[in-house]
Amino acid sequence: MRAFVRCLYDQHLYWAADHKGGGWRDERRLVPLRSRSLIIEVGRALPVRGIIPAGRAVRIRALPPGKAAAMRKPQADRIYTDDGEEGARWADPALRDW
Repeated sequence: MRAFVRCLYDQHLYWAADHKGGGWRDERRLVPLRSRSLIIEVGRALPVRGIIPAGRAVRIRALPPGKAAAMRKPQADRIYTDDGEEGARWADPALRDW
């Protein structure tokens, strides 16, 4: 499973398309793609089903640019909420003395 996850990560860094539609590039990029995060969830072991061999359930998501950094912070530490409203860490610039 570790090799599979490493392969997905490598494909995402060097071969994922820049545009929102997804897909793959024709040539390997020179600089790794760092603007989007890849979330890989490995689930429970699954039995053999017909011609599908036994293995594990895997869920893969690619977040849009900027969303990954916002998701890392807890809700109490965000300046803006997901709806674009003022969050818990909002400070009014008009109240500053500088």
